[in-house]
Amino acid sequence: SIRTVLLAGGYRNGDLIDYGNRHTSFMFNLGAGGGAILLQRDYGRNRVLASHLITDGSFSEDVIVPAGGTKHPLTLEAIEERKHFFHVPNPQRMKERLEEKSMGYFLEAVRQSLAKSGYTEKDIAYAAMLHMKKSAHDYVLRQLGLSDDQSIYLNEFGHIGQFDQILSLELAASSGKLKDGDVVVLISAGIGYAWGATTIRWGEADAGN
Repeated sequence: SIRTVLLAGGYRNGDLIDYGNRHTSFMFNLGAGGGAILLQRDYGRNRVLASHLITDGSFSEDVIVPAGGTKHPLTLEAIEERKHFFHVPNPQRMKERLEEKSMGYFLEAVRQSLAKSGYTEKDIAYAAMLHMKKSAHDYVLRQLGLSDDQSIYLNEFGHIGQFDQILSLELAASSGKLKDGDVVVLISAGIGYAWGATTIRWGEADAGN
């Protein structure tokens, strides 16, 4: 059976941003980067426990790239009309619906991941969170009963997609924020929309038992 898995990739969604389009300003913080992580069965450290994912297809057409796919192939006219960039057809509607649902989905994903892993939010030592606006970052921390010191706001790096959590873990480990036995939660979200969380028991597998 497979014992070791390498997860690797790159992120260049910033190439799809039209900085002249104010309706996509919430994505102006996108950066570019790559990352990799190894998962190994029965490894004695940093045990990956349970994940929980939530998707809401009602947001599926709130952020689109109008041209470049099979439905609307990329043409010179489409490029001249800047349809090969991200576009938000109805900004106000998306904003209102996200404000109503998004934070709740974040918290539900975290709490469900913890519950599946045998923990509650009171057990969290560190939250490795995707980069988003500071007010949303702070809101999630407060709702989980966490302090600013129990996470790292990635303002010097921007949002590099699926690698935010790996970067946050690297920064936390190198700065001494993590110790054996800590319960760590990786918190993510993506356009489409989807929200997710994964719980990790950091350090030696039997630490803190």
